[in-house]
Amino acid sequence: PPLLLKRIIMSEAPKFGKCPPNERKFKGGEGLDEVGCAPYLQIFKAGQLVFTTAAAMSYSQGKDELPFCLPSDGPISFPVELVVQGDILVRCRHLTRKGQRVSMFRSAFHTGYVPPKVLRLTKSQLDGACSDKRFENDFFLDLIFEACDAEMASQHLLSREDDDEEEKADPPSHDSKKEAHKNEARDRREKGTIKGIQTASSYDTMLHRDSRFWDVISERRKENMSKMASSATGDSKQEGTSKSQLSSKF
Repeated sequence: PPLLLKRIIMSEAPKFGKCPPNERKFKGGEGLDEVGCAPYLQIFKAGQLVFTTAAAMSYSQGKDELPFCLPSDGPISFPVELVVQGDILVRCRHLTRKGQRVSMFRSAFHTGYVPPKVLRLTKSQLDGACSDKRFENDFFLDLIFEACDAEMASQHLLSREDDDEEEKADPPSHDSKKEAHKNEARDRREKGTIKGIQTASSYDTMLHRDSRFWDVISERRKENMSKMASSATGDSKQEGTSKSQLSSKF
């Protein structure tokens, strides 16, 4: 069954860079010599990027802001609200002051093996972090899940599609009505409900894509096995011919 990934919590910020000058004023002058990171999470399914989220550090934070986080900030929360199923990869990156993207860690899991409510990944379970001294020894990542049935999954998928279409249709503007419309769509997405829609078509489409993916893999595997069998048969025939020619000479 699918699961709703509500949010991801990082125990504390790893030490990948110094706090930028423009961020210090928001931290009350603190962190002048402290190092941290500007983290953002990416979620992949079947090798495709399906979601990106930045750390939520304040209520006034803009949608596209990427805040700089310090170890002194404590646990860092990343809002997600995404329906996931099957093999999932989570990757965390740091954006440097020069605009470079540095991968900090990543980890993969299958939703069929996720424990109820919370999946905790320790430092030793995170590729890239397990042997990196920029992470504290007790560093961990908590993935918060919620049970999700077909109807809820469909509502979340349709809500996300509706939100994406509205953002593409509306160009960047300071018009208050458009901004309120976007916020309303985002609220619907976060709540996971859409009024007046009673269909599971989006959820069925997601399952169909997964099924089709594994069908293609199975077909390719059969083709490779057939080619290997044909090659082995050809080699044995050639070897038999060579032996008969050699015996005829004697």
